[in-house]
Amino acid sequence: MKHWKILVVTAVVGLLMSGTWMARAQDIVIGFSGPLSGPAAEYGQDMLYGIDMAVNEINAGGGVTIGGKKHLIKLEKLDDRADPTAAVNNARRLRNSGAIAVYNGVFTTIAAMNKINQEKNNEFLLMAYTSTPKLYEMGNKLLIGTTAPPFTVYLDQFIASAMKRGYKKVAMVVTAGAYGEEWRDAFRERWTKLGGIITADKPANYYTETDFSAPLAAALATKPEAMLIGGPSATTALVIEQARGMGFKGAFIVIDQAKLDYMAYLLKGYKLMNNTIGVATPMSVPFPRRSLTKSGTKPRINGWSHRKASGITVRRWLWPEPSKKRARQRTSIKSERISIRRCRSTAIPYRRKYSALPKRAVF
Repeated sequence: MKHWKILVVTAVVGLLMSGTWMARAQDIVIGFSGPLSGPAAEYGQDMLYGIDMAVNEINAGGGVTIGGKKHLIKLEKLDDRADPTAAVNNARRLRNSGAIAVYNGVFTTIAAMNKINQEKNNEFLLMAYTSTPKLYEMGNKLLIGTTAPPFTVYLDQFIASAMKRGYKKVAMVVTAGAYGEEWRDAFRERWTKLGGIITADKPANYYTETDFSAPLAAALATKPEAMLIGGPSATTALVIEQARGMGFKGAFIVIDQAKLDYMAYLLKGYKLMNNTIGVATPMSVPFPRRSLTKSGTKPRINGWSHRKASGITVRRWLWPEPSKKRARQRTSIKSERISIRRCRSTAIPYRRKYSALPKRAVF
């Protein structure tokens, strides 16, 4: 890990201090490529808001000093609708505009960008927000995972909770793409090993679709006791709503990307989410007033994570000098246990320090 960090620092310093970068612009450019339109736009906007907060805070403090000169941070954003080809094209456009780092939060598009960010003379940091364990198997020296714990941290706990409730037959209607495929494969392997049965596997694209009736109908025809579902929170909430509307009274096991508390907000309560197992995050994260975006929007957990990651990018790698003042400004997220008596759901609190993850919190 230490060697990996040294390689990242060396690469960043080389990019920043090169004559080419200095000749291009006085601002330090960072980029964002993600789903800013379509059904998953809310997920992309959350990430973007967090980066925007960090940029506003750093610039309000005078920017950063490199080689004795002050530089502000400039954020450029592009919509890729979670399409790998569009993401690669966006990354090239951002790099050509001088971006030294590009943020992305969808593993399917991260995997595509991973193939180009180490090209000679066109290098850029790939800031990847994803919980897939495969992220660290890519061997990319310019790829940085930004705070999301691997989903395997939650998987075994989800399965243990489902087995304890007596569920055996599970149908899978998880988001399509590399991330969803990895989740389904890992779940299938562990579930069947413990004697469980997978009755159906009907992936759907949670980034482009809003009507999930076809895969849900095929899954429900197998009469499952529970369904493994999930992708971005907004479309996962649609899946729950549509499944209940089609008569499904069983349980939901929700992959870690979707957050139960935010889905309850979208569904106007927990009624449709009865018997749901998944990840919950505190909705009342203490965002400083100055951290609101220009539009006045207050981000949720994905935004907070990107705010922290963006600050780390600049303050630790681009501006590595220690500062007591900056140390006092650090804040942390404390997981909260939410108590809702009327909902029999199991929520695993989101933890950045996932090694200390509790077994479960029931609400």
